[in-house]
Amino acid sequence: MASTVSNNRQGGRKHAQKYKSLLVWQILLKRTDENNGITVGQIEEHLKEYGITAERRSIYRDIRDLQELLEADYDAKIEDRERLGYEISYTRKAPSGFKITHRPYDFEDLRLLAECINSARV
Repeated sequence: MASTVSNNRQGGRKHAQKYKSLLVWQILLKRTDENNGITVGQIEEHLKEYGITAERRSIYRDIRDLQELLEADYDAKIEDRERLGYEISYTRKAPSGFKITHRPYDFEDLRLLAECINSARV
């Protein structure tokens, strides 16, 4: 039986609330790039589509936690951000907001890789 995200109350909080941090990460990945940011208000609206209510402070906390995860030095032999290759930044310039400014691969890299695999004679 497949597990689905439901809004059943468990322990005083909606079940889907558990996934809020992951959904914030997914929203940042899908809706931002180096040129286009997203505001906390817009993130809040996208979370409502999943039935998740969130205060601005909790979204800021989720983003801060994600930044700490991406910057954590778990292994001194590996330089910062080389493990995941992502970087979240905030800019006040228009368009303002949070954005993922560095990704390990961009769309063109992935498309080239897919075309190489597709044309390979294996």
